[in-house]
Amino acid sequence: MADSRGPMVISVTWVFTSLVIIVVAIRFYVRIKILNKLGADDWLMLLAACLQVAAQGAVTEGYLSGLGQHSQDLTENQVQTVTKMDLVFTTPAILASITARISICVLMLKLFATKKWFMWYLYIITVLQTIAEILVIVFVWAMCTPVQALWTPELIESGAAQCWNPAIEQDAAYLGQAIFTLNDLTLVVFPVWIVWKLRMSLKNKLGLIFVLSLGIFTMTASIMKTVTSASPSTDSSYGSVGPIIWSTIEQCLVIVMGSIPPLRAIAKIQFPSLRSIGYSMRNMLSTRSRTIPADGQLGTATHIDAAGADKGSDTRALVYENLELGASQASWLTKDGKPVAGVREADRSLDRSDDYQTGSGFGPLGGIQRSDGFAVSYDRSMGAHETV
Repeated sequence: MADSRGPMVISVTWVFTSLVIIVVAIRFYVRIKILNKLGADDWLMLLAACLQVAAQGAVTEGYLSGLGQHSQDLTENQVQTVTKMDLVFTTPAILASITARISICVLMLKLFATKKWFMWYLYIITVLQTIAEILVIVFVWAMCTPVQALWTPELIESGAAQCWNPAIEQDAAYLGQAIFTLNDLTLVVFPVWIVWKLRMSLKNKLGLIFVLSLGIFTMTASIMKTVTSASPSTDSSYGSVGPIIWSTIEQCLVIVMGSIPPLRAIAKIQFPSLRSIGYSMRNMLSTRSRTIPADGQLGTATHIDAAGADKGSDTRALVYENLELGASQASWLTKDGKPVAGVREADRSLDRSDDYQTGSGFGPLGGIQRSDGFAVSYDRSMGAHETV
């Protein structure tokens, strides 16, 4: 038990699977929030994530039965269950890798639709890797008749079952993994080469190249998966941990790295600034007010109740808070259709960010600024009325 690899395999695989769930969820949120639509590549990546969760379920079941421990420390029943879960893991794991790579190819077809040679390459490599990996799945389950002999060696020893040469399935797996690795490499080299020739700023080029180069990590994981699977172990429960871990890392990295380009749109989501939130909260709690007498001298502030009754001064002026722009705006208040003399600007001017400094003045329309205000006055002889 001290030499068990069980905790390692269950923790590593669940960490990467959880990362997949989070990234795909964010991808869908961004697509719906920004674009208000989902593409075929999004649904394919969601399917890949679901297949990865199914593969993780097989790993978890195997762990509960003793995956990661030495076979001699397990009962015969446990060894058979671990071997069966290892085989069950293979199918959704391979399908997750295929589906995620198809999703990436669909995305590449959208990004580089003008490059006909690259489009044809994507079609060919996608078909080849799909056929190769489906053959691997078929060989895994068709290797022995009956299929129970795959996890019950006693059937083979007694002559009740017949199996192919294991080298057939192993060679097919190597072929499929080689195509996966080639696909990951070319989906880095070709797009980077195309982007480098585009006429855009160096900053944008380097940003795109960085995003497109993330496939190097999936290629590395694919190579490690092949290396760890090259020498089968007689201790199936203990020896299968390495291939399972690297297979999970590869599948999850394909899904995560394939979802990073669509996640760039998250920069377009506008979240409220802390200052805007503060202004809004303060505005809900209190209303700023000032009194402006007819002689233009500032008086004491008084409030008018909901019924319009005057609590003090004859003339009331309220400063309007624009919650959208997040700052108080000075406005000219009027009395009887004429500007009131002596009106003082609000103690906070309009927030003028660099984004609005266009043309000869401030704001999107040059020197034109939006200024909202209203005045409420009370005439004792005629009752309350409002001028805007």
